[in-house]
Amino acid sequence: MQNTIFYDNQSICVSEGLVKIHGLILLDILSYLKSKLKLESLYLLGIHTTASHSKSLLFPDNGKHQKHYQFDLMVVGKKIPHNAIADITYGIKTLSKGAYDVTLMLHKPPEVKNSKSPLQYFFNEVRQKGWWLSGPNNLQTIAPIEKLKPPGAKHIQRFCKDRCTAAQHMLALECDLPGDGLGLMEVSLLHQAVEQLCIALIYKYMHYHPTHFHLGYLFDLCKSFTNIGEEIFPRQSEEDQELFQILSRPLHDLRYMTLDKYMVYQVEILACRSLTFYGKTKKLVLE
Repeated sequence: MQNTIFYDNQSICVSEGLVKIHGLILLDILSYLKSKLKLESLYLLGIHTTASHSKSLLFPDNGKHQKHYQFDLMVVGKKIPHNAIADITYGIKTLSKGAYDVTLMLHKPPEVKNSKSPLQYFFNEVRQKGWWLSGPNNLQTIAPIEKLKPPGAKHIQRFCKDRCTAAQHMLALECDLPGDGLGLMEVSLLHQAVEQLCIALIYKYMHYHPTHFHLGYLFDLCKSFTNIGEEIFPRQSEEDQELFQILSRPLHDLRYMTLDKYMVYQVEILACRSLTFYGKTKKLVLE
């Protein structure tokens, strides 16, 4: 069952299971999306909530309980600017002062309506299981449910095997580098290996091909079905955050930056984590 919330001359349909605060947050997100995109439809695919508590030993009565919300959203829009996912995600996080953020999947109406698109089965999953929040329901135009079949097991196996093989060779190349002053090259290979593994996981479990490839974004997509990304690449401490930022640096850094940019111990930690991620991902997608 769905209700409609009206706020500040806008409306949004929310499931009865969503508490009111979620509805108001979604309205803020909807307003921001409309300011940045020629938005047609908005679908909610998931909500992740994490709670934290901070306490001062000097001022024990001033402890704070905080909740952070992350919304998985699919947006159908006529015009999608270059780098829209990164820009909008950053804008919403800034707007909320870190209280909530989003994982976006952006698609144009022709992609949704294309009966030959490899994403048709994913769109159908959104139609059946997601919550339509705003705008015309574009997903009603896709092929009838009985005509849509999930990708075949052999096709998925081949796709994932190719991604794992690519990752394996990149990790091997990183291991074979001399290691003296080539930290940037090593990190670049690790980055590409982890990216390939994330793509395999996302296709295996979501039957989805992402259109944005920042590692943080790929891990957010993976969060819907596995927590190995957060387990192997934690981001709680300042040191772990710095390591993840190093791993996530854009690949074009290799064109201009000095090759000995990173410390040997940083590269070694990232290499160890990447190998662990490879082993666990391979087991999930191929066994």
